[in-house]
Amino acid sequence: MAGCSIINTASVVTFEGNNNLIYYIATKGANIGVIRALMRNHVTKGVSVNAIYPGKIWLPLIPSNFSANQVPLTINPIERQGQSFKVAQNCHNIL
Repeated sequence: MAGCSIINTASVVTFEGNNNLIYYIATKGANIGVIRALMRNHVTKGVSVNAIYPGKIWLPLIPSNFSANQVPLTINPIERQGQSFKVAQNCHNIL
């Protein structure tokens, strides 16, 4: 088990809040609690436990939870939406 890694994705919206994403925020908040508990439980076993907060990522829940005028054209400073497959690629490259 030593040398293994557990990586979970969290969300910045957990800290910002949003009226339209209550259930999403609740599950991401629970993920943060689980990661913290796993970290404390596995630290002595040499297991790396981390959560990443990739920022605002384009997900299917965005257009399904917001009207067209609520969805921003750009949701991050580099003027393009983050993509979930890129987050997965970067996590894979880290390991």
